[in-house]
Amino acid sequence: MKSSRKTPPKALTEMELREIFDAKSQDFGIKPTEKLFQRFLKHRGNQARLKVFEMENSSLGPKAASVLAKVAMNHQNFRILNFAGNSFGNEGAIQFSEFIRLTKTVVSIDLSSNLFTDVGFQSIMRAMNENNSIVDLYIGSSSGVARNTIGIHGISELSKMLMTNRILSLIDLSMTEISSENIEPLAFGLMNNHTLQTLNLSNNNLRSKGAIIIINACKDSSLHELNISNNHITDDVSPHFASFLIENKTLKQLNLSGNNLTQKFTSSISVSLASADCYIKELNLSRNPLGNRGISALAHAMSSNRTLTKLNISACKIQTAGFIEFCNELVHNTSLQSLYVHHNAIRDAGASRLAYVIQDHPTLREIDIELCEIGDSGARDFFAAATDSLTLEKISLKNNLIRDGICIQKAIEKNTKLRYVNIEYNDIDFKIYTEIQRSVALNKKAQIENKNTLSKEEENIINAGYDQELIFVREYIKEERTNIEDLKKELEKTEHDAEVALNSRNNTIANLEQKLDDISNEVNNAINDLRNERLNLEKQNQEIEQEVANINGRLSHETEAFRLDCRNLSNINSKIEEMEETSTKELAELDEKLKNVKDLYRDNRRMLESAFQFAKMTISSKNIQINDEHNTQNDKNGTKSPAKGKGRKGKSKSRAKSSASKKLNKESTEINSSKKLNSSSRMSEKTSAESAKKSSAAKSGKSSNKNSSKASSVLSKKAPKMSKKNVNQNDETDESKSNKPLEEAPAAAAAPSLLAESGIQPESK
Repeated sequence: MKSSRKTPPKALTEMELREIFDAKSQDFGIKPTEKLFQRFLKHRGNQARLKVFEMENSSLGPKAASVLAKVAMNHQNFRILNFAGNSFGNEGAIQFSEFIRLTKTVVSIDLSSNLFTDVGFQSIMRAMNENNSIVDLYIGSSSGVARNTIGIHGISELSKMLMTNRILSLIDLSMTEISSENIEPLAFGLMNNHTLQTLNLSNNNLRSKGAIIIINACKDSSLHELNISNNHITDDVSPHFASFLIENKTLKQLNLSGNNLTQKFTSSISVSLASADCYIKELNLSRNPLGNRGISALAHAMSSNRTLTKLNISACKIQTAGFIEFCNELVHNTSLQSLYVHHNAIRDAGASRLAYVIQDHPTLREIDIELCEIGDSGARDFFAAATDSLTLEKISLKNNLIRDGICIQKAIEKNTKLRYVNIEYNDIDFKIYTEIQRSVALNKKAQIENKNTLSKEEENIINAGYDQELIFVREYIKEERTNIEDLKKELEKTEHDAEVALNSRNNTIANLEQKLDDISNEVNNAINDLRNERLNLEKQNQEIEQEVANINGRLSHETEAFRLDCRNLSNINSKIEEMEETSTKELAELDEKLKNVKDLYRDNRRMLESAFQFAKMTISSKNIQINDEHNTQNDKNGTKSPAKGKGRKGKSKSRAKSSASKKLNKESTEINSSKKLNSSSRMSEKTSAESAKKSSAAKSGKSSNKNSSKASSVLSKKAPKMSKKNVNQNDETDESKSNKPLEEAPAAAAAPSLLAESGIQPESK
């Protein structure tokens, strides 16, 4: 027996790994090649150690599960098996059920997330009824992929197993679709079990009804840890939990995170937490909408509680005012060691009040205030208090608004107990951040060197925190001693049976060794034949590898060329986008300029037309005045001709007047034709501006100014000519009145000056 214990345990052989690989290939319908096997060997072959066999997330199916169970049975050195995250299915569950029934050495097995259904659960639970070695059973789910689901029949078998099994200490049933409708058989099994210490029912659908059933069943149990997080539990459970915390004397850890508990719940349990009959040590209420009122209600319990060492109230929608109230009561607490408040907007005022707590707190070692909107003011107050703290060791201020890292650096340098400070994702200068990390590393090193030298004051602080726990441990030791005596008796019987089995084993080994020699001879002959065949295959393989290498070389060359083309194409696209953006801006500017030129053109046109109309009216009035003067002169001449006897001379003057009027009509016709010419030129300029925006805009402005100056020059020239002709005609009749046309001629010549006053400058020759 002693010689067998000295035999060193063996890890998995290559043959066993190849057998697992072949079974995996059959599960997925792929051809097992040497290359794939070498890859499998590289990634999974080193996961089998002397006492731990891990094949987690290895894409193994039911046939591989059968091989794994067989291999694990052949290695009695394995104590922990981890096959989570595969796809064994119910067929694989049945294969492992046989292994669970027969194994005497494995103490922990993880089969979570393996596509088990109710049938697979029933098979495993029946096997657990006969197993006397497994202490930890993980059969829940870690994610929605390959989830294990349990039905009413599987829960019934689980209940029977809990009533008969006296070895199991931990069972994980997380995310297995347990609901309030099928929870009652499990509760019945828990009521009759006194060895289970850890129960994980997280991420199910218990709701308030199922949670009440569970805690009522666990009041007299030996549970140390209960996890019912993420189960849609509401405040309806408040009175039941209040009584549960007092009546249960063994529970140390309670996880209620991710539910819908509010101020009503904390108000109800605060009385129980403040009671001396409550022995809970770790309470997780994170991700519940407690709010300010909820945390204020919990604060009253914290001032009186003497057992709670870890409290998690992160992401509970706590604001500054509520947290300040909580800190005011936390000052009187003497047992809390870890406080998690991250993801709550406590801000600078909350951090400053927390600094007041940690300054003199006798046991607080760890604080997490990540993502709490804390700035420089709160950080300075907090680390000023942390400098004087005698117990604080771990601080997390990750994801806040801190810029001043000097206060943090000084606190770490002064307080050598601070061996973990997380200030990531703050606006702290990198140089100061590096110095802070260096100071933390020095503190860690110093603490390792001085870990065995404690002062009396530190010893008193530590002893004060563990006195109560020591009482519980002593009671637990007494119970364990009784169990040990029973186990010793059972061990003696087992050793006798083992000795008998060892003798039988030695005889069997001798027979098997003889058979092994015979088989070895046959195998050697077969190996020689296989060796020759292997040489031929290696030669063929080398030729194929050479061809593959050539193909890979060509492929890499083509790939590089393709990447170069892609980069060039990307550059061209970027240039096209830049040119499009530039052209768009230029077109917008041209449109704006064209609009301004059009507006200027319209204004000039209106002023030109007004000036032209004014000049036309002036010329018309002048013509009328001249005609009136001519008529008056004719009348005078007509009356004088008979008396003086000058009839011929009067006729010649009338002919001169008629010729002058014809000339005036001709000049007005020329002015009208000039106006039409100007309007036609404007239309042509407008058309050309729409077809070519930028160049035509400038041209249209110049042409409009030129035409307006031409029109004004024509008017200024025509009017003086007309006045001079009229003067010459009137000189023959009346010398005294010849000055009137000369005086009125400037009125016609004033048209260009009117155009100039309207903003149009006439062009001079």
